[in-house]
Amino acid sequence: MNQDLPLLGQPVLAGFGMGRHEVMATTATAALLHDPTVAEGFTAWLGGHAHVELPGPLRWRPEHTVHAAAQPPDIGRIDVAGLDNDDAVRVVIEAKFGADLTSDQLDFYVQHAHAEALLVLVAPDSREYECRAALARSAARSTLYLSWSDLVDGLRTAEADEADLGQFQGLCDVIASQALMPIRQRDLGDGRRHRLGDFERIVDRATELLHAEFGLPKLYPSQRPGSGFVTRFRYVCPDRGSLCFAIGVRSYADGPSSPIWSCWHRDASIDRPAATARLRNAGFEVEESDDWFAVPLPVTVDVATDATVTSVVEGAMRVYRLSLCLAETELAIEKRPSDAPDEE
Repeated sequence: MNQDLPLLGQPVLAGFGMGRHEVMATTATAALLHDPTVAEGFTAWLGGHAHVELPGPLRWRPEHTVHAAAQPPDIGRIDVAGLDNDDAVRVVIEAKFGADLTSDQLDFYVQHAHAEALLVLVAPDSREYECRAALARSAARSTLYLSWSDLVDGLRTAEADEADLGQFQGLCDVIASQALMPIRQRDLGDGRRHRLGDFERIVDRATELLHAEFGLPKLYPSQRPGSGFVTRFRYVCPDRGSLCFAIGVRSYADGPSSPIWSCWHRDASIDRPAATARLRNAGFEVEESDDWFAVPLPVTVDVATDATVTSVVEGAMRVYRLSLCLAETELAIEKRPSDAPDEE
């Protein structure tokens, strides 16, 4: 680590996009632990919190590759590995923001670590229960859950540079604010009410991608509940200068349909009977009123946040093209509408 550069200016962190959340955060963690004094202090702090004795000194490596003797060989990458003098993995740190978490993934790492290795899960506070349950199911003899704030506290106790810690904390806060715990199947039914805020954030993220898909110059602001939506909704594209196609959360109530819907308003310049017929023939549910018709969008479950958002975007694009009888890559909008509403 170049001591003349701040943490986020380090060459090792160059080139990371926000689509590689965990890798960026864990690489920054390892960069902070590159200092032998910080590494020694952090190892002692970690062992104390886990009530285990860790050998010292440990060398901390991000994206540490492990191999299994399968054909073809399985390959895994430990987010941050604490290695002893024999290069044995004595600490496995698995980091999560919005990505899915499986016991198989954890056990793969444990199987290729030292028999006494400590398994550490770092994740936002909102995932503590899920993480503790996964650790309890794992094959590791010693386990520990840490929030990202806990990790910062440990690095501060180890006397990491305070300015670098401030950048690291800010990085983690920004990433955590964009990441969601994976949507589960139960969240589309009985648990829907408890994830309402997350569904709204998925709509916001999907809107950003849809605006890019349509080449729009600005992000349309969210609109007050109405037009079939029970929460604030987003216009995602204009129709010949008029804002008519939107996505949002349609129902608080539990039920079989997706909580996220697309909606065409009455001013849309489409052949409504033909559009609804095409959608129903394609297997979509369609709900109609005098002022609008709405179509539920698929929400992929048990995957990372980005994959769930992508499923909503792809569903919205399919509804849009079927409604207008467009080809797979065709758009029927003006690229720079002049009537985008002002921010509320």
